[in-house]
Amino acid sequence: MDSCLQTIRNRDMILRDRDTPIMFLCQQGGMTMRPARKRVEKYRNEGGAADLVRVEVLVPPSARDEIVGMAARLRLEHRNNKELRSLYDKALKFYRGRILDNIDLDRLPDLKTRAAVMARAMIDRGDARAFAMGRQMLERIGAS
Repeated sequence: MDSCLQTIRNRDMILRDRDTPIMFLCQQGGMTMRPARKRVEKYRNEGGAADLVRVEVLVPPSARDEIVGMAARLRLEHRNNKELRSLYDKALKFYRGRILDNIDLDRLPDLKTRAAVMARAMIDRGDARAFAMGRQMLERIGAS
């Protein structure tokens, strides 16, 4: 009986694609569809590109490939630094007391050098998980 009632409701709906369940739920009040503008705004604020900004520049046609390549390198560097920061924070959370007994990371100038020191200490003094995390950090830095 319930499927018959469902069929009647689907038949009575004014939709192009009557088989789309999300549209059916939206029309029945079960879910709400967001306007495209709100979805794009949410992606820019919370999605994968939330910490990037859009830039438009006017360059000669011959320099276009150079600018596009530079933007790709900047995005890659930003992504690697973000992943390195995440690994570094995780390593500090789990291994600070066991590995950094007499090392003062605050005296080191930047994140890459701190992460390199931390990674080498994890590889030398840590367990298997610390070793793996240290190798990942060195890979992100580009050091061996």
